[in-house]
Amino acid sequence: ASVKSSGSGRSSSSKSTTTKAGTEKKAAAQPDADTGRFDAQLPLHFAIKDVLFDWTTAGNDDVKYYSGAANYRNQFTLDRLPDGDIYIDLGLVMVMAKVKVNGKEMGGAWTPPYRVNITDGLKRGINTMEVEVVNNWQNRIVGDMRLPEKDRKVWMTVNPWSAESPLQPSGLLGPVKIVAYNL
Repeated sequence: ASVKSSGSGRSSSSKSTTTKAGTEKKAAAQPDADTGRFDAQLPLHFAIKDVLFDWTTAGNDDVKYYSGAANYRNQFTLDRLPDGDIYIDLGLVMVMAKVKVNGKEMGGAWTPPYRVNITDGLKRGINTMEVEVVNNWQNRIVGDMRLPEKDRKVWMTVNPWSAESPLQPSGLLGPVKIVAYNL
């Protein structure tokens, strides 16, 4: 099957929305989908790169020490539906991922190989892929340990981490591929 991706390859400016409880800011990047890049959104106030990367390598501490969910999105075009089963191979995911195709839940991946069967969600024409990735709270705790006690967001009776603890790689690290298996 022929797979074509849509995307402009240009970065857009970040967007923000204001809610009653305060300001919730979301950053978005417009990807070059022809190279497998995804739009990505995290509920933070920074511009996100338009490539897959480990959040702990970011120069912004809000990203580096972030614990929670991020949503990745891309569109691709299928001229025809291939024979056999179609999988999304997420490459490396840190820590868990849920996959939707055209709004339909396809499944989750939390151990290698990070693959999900997406056959039942595909259609001829434009398809929308969404991947929600969630890490655990280790990085948030390590980040909090670097703050003055009054500024910390997390409190625990037993804490196995310190400000010097290594960070856990996080995010959708890829490479992401769509693979057809003709069995």
